[in-house]
Amino acid sequence: MPLIRFLPDNTKINFVGARYYAFALDGLLVLITIASIAIFGFNLGIDFTGGVLLQVKSQQTIDVAQVRGQIDSLNFGDAEIQYIGGGACDTPAHSCVLIRVKPKKGQSGEEAASEIRAKLGPSYTSRKSQVIGPKVSQELFHAGVMATLLAVLMIAVYVAVRFEWQYGIGAVVATGHDVLVTAGVFSVVHWGFTPTSIAGLLTLAGHLINDTAGGVGPIP
Repeated sequence: MPLIRFLPDNTKINFVGARYYAFALDGLLVLITIASIAIFGFNLGIDFTGGVLLQVKSQQTIDVAQVRGQIDSLNFGDAEIQYIGGGACDTPAHSCVLIRVKPKKGQSGEEAASEIRAKLGPSYTSRKSQVIGPKVSQELFHAGVMATLLAVLMIAVYVAVRFEWQYGIGAVVATGHDVLVTAGVFSVVHWGFTPTSIAGLLTLAGHLINDTAGGVGPIP
């Protein structure tokens, strides 16, 4: 049987002729990204803003949706709840969860933890609680941003040394552009920006070096 062809063999698409439309669209995306980050910033997660981390265990499998409903009724905002395992948490499976919340205005971290414990009731045992201060959180955010910027810069340096300096400039522009627009998506749609997001941006920058190095020509 012949292979199914979605496009005929003689298809001709003038991509070069449409470059100005692509430039205009890309320029609009960059402007939206810069404006959104400058005006709205990022929806920083608890790791970047400070908050309370509370580990609790039950004698039976925990229904995360039920726990989320209980926490949401306390009006903490966006709570992060996830299963954790290891040790006693594996008996039974999914019997421990990690709860992350940002204290209410004027509320201390310990007061927030106590309110959560009271809401969950005696069927949950508190295993560990930790309060992350805003200063430490801001330092973590700044370190993540600097790591991303340095990654893009070092990619440009590598390309400039391995090939030619002109390619290094192109690499920093291309890689920086893609990382910036991707970060802008978090700001525009107001997704939670967490350390995982920073790791994703760094991974993106790492993958881009493969395309960049492969596109500048053969290795001398």
